[in-house]
Amino acid sequence: MHAPSSRKDISHERIVAVAARAIRGGGFQGVGVADIMKESGPTHGGFQARFRNRDALLAEALERAGQDTAAREQFSRVFSMEIRHRTITVNGVSPGPTDTPVFRTRPAEFFEGQQKMTTMGRIGRIEETVNVVAFLAGPGASWVTGQNIRVNGGRGRAWNRRSVSFSAPPAANEPDHFPRGCLSTPRIPA
Repeated sequence: MHAPSSRKDISHERIVAVAARAIRGGGFQGVGVADIMKESGPTHGGFQARFRNRDALLAEALERAGQDTAAREQFSRVFSMEIRHRTITVNGVSPGPTDTPVFRTRPAEFFEGQQKMTTMGRIGRIEETVNVVAFLAGPGASWVTGQNIRVNGGRGRAWNRRSVSFSAPPAANEPDHFPRGCLSTPRIPA
């Protein structure tokens, strides 16, 4: 990517950055041209001077969102190698949609859409992310480094929850419970 050389280029970069942040925060439904232009500064009319249409903006913003996310995840891997001789662990935490006062200011349909995008079918709680950060900062994570932990309720991996049952009774040779932290494979109802 080249360095912006004009005021128009700087505005273009700012618009793409704001749209990329909106995509990371809420997917495509979170990207409205009027809202993006209002937050980034130029007038709505300035949009046509910079982009052919909304799809052109979304294409650029999606690429930027992916680069930003990949860069953040790569940082943990690379920096953990750089300082490994100090026995310091480096990890990242990427929370998904989390129930905060700011998040609650979004329209109800946005909130509902975010719930549907998670495997868990709900929005995360602040303490769920805090617990992961506390674990990574504690002695139990002394062997965890260079990782990016996604605390997002399986966001982006949601499936039709009606086709999978987690409450089916255990098979005869299977325990009826699993130790904390143990994963089990969901059973598909017959």
